[in-house]
Amino acid sequence: MVAAYRPDQSAIANRFAGTLKGQRLSPQLGLDPVRPYIYVWLEKHDDRKKAVQVMEQFRRQGFDRSWVRVIQVGNKTQPVVEITPPPVEMPLSPAPRVEVQSQQTTVASTIDTSAQVIKSTQVTVFVDTRKPDSARVVKKPVPPSTWLDANTLLSVYHGTTNKLLEGEIQIIDADRARMMKKVKTNARVHLPDPGSKSGKLLLIAEVFGFRKVQHEVVVSEAPGADVVHLDDSAHYFAELDFDLARLHKGDIATMYNVYFFKDAAIMQPESRFELNGLLDMLKEKQTYTIKLHGHTNGNSTGPIISLGDDKNFFSLSGNTRKGFGSAKKLSLERAETIREWLIAQGIDPARIQVKGWGGSRMIHDKNSNHAHRNVRVDVEVISE
Repeated sequence: MVAAYRPDQSAIANRFAGTLKGQRLSPQLGLDPVRPYIYVWLEKHDDRKKAVQVMEQFRRQGFDRSWVRVIQVGNKTQPVVEITPPPVEMPLSPAPRVEVQSQQTTVASTIDTSAQVIKSTQVTVFVDTRKPDSARVVKKPVPPSTWLDANTLLSVYHGTTNKLLEGEIQIIDADRARMMKKVKTNARVHLPDPGSKSGKLLLIAEVFGFRKVQHEVVVSEAPGADVVHLDDSAHYFAELDFDLARLHKGDIATMYNVYFFKDAAIMQPESRFELNGLLDMLKEKQTYTIKLHGHTNGNSTGPIISLGDDKNFFSLSGNTRKGFGSAKKLSLERAETIREWLIAQGIDPARIQVKGWGGSRMIHDKNSNHAHRNVRVDVEVISE
């Protein structure tokens, strides 16, 4: 098991399952109508020790809070197996420790969970056969009274495909226009107190290739009932949904996470992630045409290391060419390098234009602490 959701969160469960499929995994949805929860599970094993071994492998691969649930098959009863996960910040919550006897039934159909609909070719229904324990005292959870009390899930996804998106969320003090922190998308966080008169925070989701989406939160107010949920551990959390749309004609996105070696039109290896985001954008929408705008910090002339015939995009050890030229020439070659990389990935050259600006369009003073942000490539959507 890697996740659990309430029945009215089937859309979120499906988005998460879709993300797992994108990672070449085979997620299944399990519905427990008695508890009731929707489970997302990855593997099923007849041997308990084998299941625990596989769970430990998944934890090492990033599923830190995965767990094993053992259910009754036929007349054979086995105890629940659960390993307490380490206290890490994840967008998912493991099932609480329970002693369960259950039966498993597999159905090939569509299950209506009243609020949402789960569509799956195979859904496992877990039927809990426990007898109620009338002597057990259950402490009723208390919903958060303010946003500061809430454990907030920042759910960021592609509005068309419902796929969860990796990126950053900026948390900004609205009164002072001051960045307070950056967090990863699809994580649970405790929002900071801006200590301002209004108590307003701006939360801006930024994923390359998508338009930004912003939420405003007043930390002294209580989250609305429509955003507060109970997780599988019977704890309340608030959820903010960021429904992102692709860029449109005229939009410009800056590739701040594409880095070049000094005085070179050759990219550093860590640039691959954002490059793949641009590639996904062009593959998803075949009608896109773009223009790549190269920029530098200042207009000085100097040495230029250019891409060699072997097209080694991410290393200076390849067949590079050394020359000399203007900042405008360097910025043009950097934009051209990204174009050549996209072409090597199968993108039609006719869909990509390039322009070098040198240091004529800097966004910060060239001697400031933010001068490095002048060295960038902008992506403009010419047509869609």
